Amino acid sequence: MLKLRRLLAVTVAALAVAGAATSAALARPAAPAAAHSDDDDHLVRPVVTTDADWAPVVTVLGRSGKLAADGTSYRVGFPRRDLTVTSHGVSIRPSFALGGYAAFARYPGGHAMVMSDLVVTETEAPAVTDALQAGGLQQTAIHKHLLAESPPLWWMHINAMGDPLALARAVKAAVDATATPPPVTAPPGTADLDTPGIDAALAGKGTIDGGVYKFTFTRRETISEHGHVIFWATGDAVTLAKALRAALDQTHITR
Repeated sequence: MLKLRRLLAVTVAALAVAGAATSAALARPAAPAAAHSDDDDHLVRPVVTTDADWAPVVTVLGRSGKLAADGTSYRVGFPRRDLTVTSHGVSIRPSFALGGYAAFARYPGGHAMVMSDLVVTETEAPAVTDALQAGGLQQTAIHKHLLAESPPLWWMHINAMGDPLALARAVKAAVDATATPPPVTAPPGTADLDTPGIDAALAGKGTIDGGVYKFTFTRRETISEHGHVIFWATGDAVTLAKALRAALDQTHITR
């Protein structure tokens, strides 16, 4: 028992050092990405689009999306409002962890990139996988966003490049292999939370979606895949550092 206690003490001490080092590293504000031109880094950047540019994709998918503020991506949601999900006995709102989506970006020459995260039940997963592979879409991750959830769910992340309408048809086929309901127009609802306090803690401004208070954080770095600049990424380093610090403060780990 004494050896076990010593081992636990050493483990906690190691975690404290690692946690403090990680927190300190993240707490340093990330330097803004250096300005690049296409000639300098040979990267292909997404073009600025309008809602009208995505009308054909909307027609294929049967639902509209939201154009990013800078016009470089178009995001369409596939929330699983049909599911009644619990995690450790807690009821999960669709807007909290069940909001599948597909995001599109267009590049010079007319080709597009799609990135998607679909929420599927365990029984739907095989048919969704077949549809994705038949449509030439890559599954970049199949994992969990919840613990001990009921019914069992999987989150399928997707990536592909090609003709935007072909990509949209492939996404539509995958969604049609699920019981994802058609879109509805619903008010954002209210959140029984201290939203001003949350805004102050995260140094930002959230939005209410289906009773859930949400934040989106954009990375400063230039991130690319196969020579194409990716149009979105989430998680600001300073905010992540604050979240990590808050988590550490809830433990007995000393700094």
